[in-house]
Amino acid sequence: MADDCKGQTEATAYHLIESLDDELPWVLALYAQAQHFTWEPRDLLGITKRDLYRRVIRETTKELSVPVSEEQQARILKAVERRLRTDMQRAAPADAYSKPIVGDPIKPTEAQRRLRLFSEIVLNHEFDVLMSLLPNAVISQYIVEFFDLERKGKWRYFGNSEDLNNSLKTTFIQPDGLLYNETLGSFVGVELKLNGALNDDQIEKYCGLFVHLKRLGMIMQDSTFRLLLIGAETTSSKEISDLKYRARNNVLKGKTRALKPMREEILVVLDNLRIEITNWQEFGDYLLSTLAGRREYGESYAKLIKGFIWALEQKYSFKKKCMLYEPSTKERTERTHIPHISN
Repeated sequence: MADDCKGQTEATAYHLIESLDDELPWVLALYAQAQHFTWEPRDLLGITKRDLYRRVIRETTKELSVPVSEEQQARILKAVERRLRTDMQRAAPADAYSKPIVGDPIKPTEAQRRLRLFSEIVLNHEFDVLMSLLPNAVISQYIVEFFDLERKGKWRYFGNSEDLNNSLKTTFIQPDGLLYNETLGSFVGVELKLNGALNDDQIEKYCGLFVHLKRLGMIMQDSTFRLLLIGAETTSSKEISDLKYRARNNVLKGKTRALKPMREEILVVLDNLRIEITNWQEFGDYLLSTLAGRREYGESYAKLIKGFIWALEQKYSFKKKCMLYEPSTKERTERTHIPHISN
């Protein structure tokens, strides 16, 4: 279990701020925003939790044609809340990295723990913020480590959002991230994983998205397509070849209905597709390497990198059975002002 990797014993993922001289990682602001909605769901539901329970009780008894007085409704409400508290307690973790219990309601503190430590969606949005603020040179340098591309032009990054999904005018895929360089005519799909692995369906759909974007005129017609996966583990070249083979079969069989009209174009894209797979450890090491000799980027750049690395250090992959990122002893010493989850 994670205890073997990190030795955490706290049942929450909150930070222990020992001094107001501590430099807090920027990701805490994202977690605080999520915490607001878990403690105050009225901003999401439009009504309080108690009002929601009342409405469910009232509508249920009405559907059953059972006359229930206000006093009886109040007693039912108390019984429901009592049962929910019991269920929430049952879902409470034994330690900070206990595997989440599925099927029971959870407390806001448990919601925070799951979001901070195990959520791939939260990791994706942290990555979105990072990529949106990284200097173009840092992104370009990273991309050319995988693909034979020139270091010129501007890379634009688009994270998974309803703004992007609505603009794409399609529902067959919700990509984790897209990189596009107009000067190079280069489009790179970015798939992010915490526990899962890249599958043939995703390869097929990313190829379909590339064709779809050209049809919409959102990228140049002579653009090239590549796919980059950042996950908990790397994948062998044979596994990648097998995935592409299965993706091709999916296209030929018309597995995804929305992609059938693009079949021939997708097959051409698949035949020329290059896929590269790396892991979060290597990505974090790259980010930290950019801090050396990059004084021109300033203090804000260092805070951006260190904050994201800190978030990676907290996240646990049940597939890998350890943290997504393990810093070196030297790096821990150099970052004494970035606090960790309290023991």
